[in-house]
Amino acid sequence: MFQGNGLNRRGLLRGALATGVTGIAFSKAIMADDANLSHVHCVEPGLNKVSKLKKILHVGVFTDDLDRALVKYSALGMSCSVIVESEKMGVKIALLTAGSSALEVVQITKPTQANDALAKVVLGQEGVINHVCFEVDDLAESISEFEGSGAKLVEGCPTAGVQGNIAFFYPETTEGVLIELCQLSNLPEAAP
Repeated sequence: MFQGNGLNRRGLLRGALATGVTGIAFSKAIMADDANLSHVHCVEPGLNKVSKLKKILHVGVFTDDLDRALVKYSALGMSCSVIVESEKMGVKIALLTAGSSALEVVQITKPTQANDALAKVVLGQEGVINHVCFEVDDLAESISEFEGSGAKLVEGCPTAGVQGNIAFFYPETTEGVLIELCQLSNLPEAAP
């Protein structure tokens, strides 16, 4: 649709908005018009540093019915590796995998205690997508680096989580995203 007409990025965006082309079709249009794009660096030279974040370990989502969600995600090709219930947090959590990616599906089982900062922050995050979890090798070192960058650790962290020791940071200190760091521990293999 946009190929061969020499549009710049602004022109591509205007065209996409005017025609309703979004998502993959818009991305293909940008790639087809790549000769007209200039490369932009995300960070000023000299500010890049080696990241302690290894990969996105899982994305946490909420559901109001864990059993229904398990049936649906199973039908979509994901397999459940573990289900854990935390009386302290008032949640039931299923970890579903698809290849090397994971989805942590969370169902609230009881109201949040007003004096539990960790439960209040995690369960108070609005929207279906709740948090993004990054795997790290050294949780204490990563917490220190995050705090040095202005992120504020949620009270009660670090603590034990489904996949290892975890720490959450207040979303208002991480650009509105609830970020979890996890140092994996040796977990027993899930039953087939």
